[in-house]
Amino acid sequence: MNKVSRNEGTSLSVIVPYAYRKGDSDSPVRLRRALSCFAHGPRCEVILLEAGSSLPLELDDLLGELESARYVRVPPQKVFSPGMSRNQAVAASSGEWLLFWDADLVARPEFMDTIPGFLATLSRIGPHAFCMFPCLWLTPSGTNVYSHDDVDYLRSFMTGHNHLVDGVALSTCCLLVSRAHFDALGGFDERFSGHGGEDFDLVHRLACHYSAGPRPDDYYVNEKSFFAGNYLGFRSYFARYSLGHLLAGHCVLHQWHKRPVNTYTRKHQGNDDLLYQSMREYDARLSAFKKKTGLHDITSGDVWASQPYSDAVKVIQQDYGWPVKTFPGLFEYAEGVRVRGRGVRKLKKLFREPGKFMSDSRVLGWCLKQRDIAWKHWR
Repeated sequence: MNKVSRNEGTSLSVIVPYAYRKGDSDSPVRLRRALSCFAHGPRCEVILLEAGSSLPLELDDLLGELESARYVRVPPQKVFSPGMSRNQAVAASSGEWLLFWDADLVARPEFMDTIPGFLATLSRIGPHAFCMFPCLWLTPSGTNVYSHDDVDYLRSFMTGHNHLVDGVALSTCCLLVSRAHFDALGGFDERFSGHGGEDFDLVHRLACHYSAGPRPDDYYVNEKSFFAGNYLGFRSYFARYSLGHLLAGHCVLHQWHKRPVNTYTRKHQGNDDLLYQSMREYDARLSAFKKKTGLHDITSGDVWASQPYSDAVKVIQQDYGWPVKTFPGLFEYAEGVRVRGRGVRKLKKLFREPGKFMSDSRVLGWCLKQRDIAWKHWR
């Protein structure tokens, strides 16, 4: 790995891990789009770390266009570990601040223009402060029209439509954090490999030192919800750090691609178990947890502490000019919107989390209905 001196480069390093998946011929195209986000705007160092295969030749010219870019190649991993790759890329970087960026992420040019302001705010708050930026998951159609300047992804999503945006993630790995604090926390936990877990684990540790108010009673509940306005557990707590960014338009976009069914995705359940264990263990070790640096500069601690999560989301939406009656996207689809892929998601849940699948009475009812239909057809 190529190491660089800590006193070289710029104050911001963008960390981009990449691993080519066999059969995913579009991934270099998505990566090119991701790297293009840093060709303009504030000066930054871009670290592209590639695990395994060599860099596609068509990206050489793009790296040359970036003012400060470094390509680092490391040996392939048996099962790709995003956390390990990000740690390796950080070791090759020189910035005082880190912005974590995945190879499938893109953003509007104005997003990078906001980063210097966020850096100034974080510096003023203190060394433990961080930003977490929400992510809109694009549909195939939304990905295809990405380069069109007139596409308003956020408004389309907030109105409850799904032709451009399939959903939102308020808790993401798109983090802006000081390098010193990241190093002090030990970086990403490399015990996580495959899909999921490592980003939640890091956000948990970051949040321990930069409070967004009191934790909810169900903090350790690891329950997914398709609509962010209905989050439970630590997801509802982490949302406090990013909801304001979403409603202010400071969000990133995830380009659509086919989800591989391989060892990487099959690690999901094991990573969920490790996440629960890791969060508990860190809290048990951290006697200094009560040493806090104040509330996040975007969210309102009073709103979060005084009412249930969903109600607080509605209040904050209203404050940002997104009344739920007109913009229900965080809670439900707009009337008449056709929901795609619901059956596929249910089947994935059956294979990945059979216990949760069977405990969901609505899912069980759906299965019984499908059984009856199949039985009638067979007879």
